[in-house]
Amino acid sequence: MREEREEEITAKVRLLARAGSREAALLQVRELPCEFLSRLGPGFLACYYQAFFDSPYAAALAVADPETEELDGVFIATFDTGSHYSYLVRRHGAALAGYAALQTLRCPTLALEFLRTRLVRYARGVLRSLVYKTKAPHKETDKVGFPTYIAVRSDRHGRGTGVALFQAYEEMARRFGLDRLELVTRPG
Repeated sequence: MREEREEEITAKVRLLARAGSREAALLQVRELPCEFLSRLGPGFLACYYQAFFDSPYAAALAVADPETEELDGVFIATFDTGSHYSYLVRRHGAALAGYAALQTLRCPTLALEFLRTRLVRYARGVLRSLVYKTKAPHKETDKVGFPTYIAVRSDRHGRGTGVALFQAYEEMARRFGLDRLELVTRPG
């Protein structure tokens, strides 16, 4: 039991390298296949992960097997959500839209789900992001971070990978000056 606990503590969390975006995307597609963004395909997700890697307002973290260097888990989150999504839309929006359009053309049921559940919300978000100006928050406004996705290889569950990723993000959030983190989950 003690040896398992030591393995948990020594899990090495690192920033997800740009080159790891494709592997992170494949991990998410494999481990979270029913999630909407996963169904947009590995090309879309690789671009999405790259946006988190590139953004000064977000984090993309990974834990890799020390022997094989294969990703065991990935985690993306924001430190300043409005600024991050404005950055994402401006720098990666066209590529993300292209990947999403291709995938929805290939899969009409995905296109219908997108139209029914996300089109209006995403259109509003894109418009908001295009006019959003990065600014220092008011003193009375809490600075809030949002974990976006965590995916851990199913054969690595229970080994502390997810905990290590989340704790690394918490430490980064403290250094970024955040007041709190909010985790949003969906029913089911």
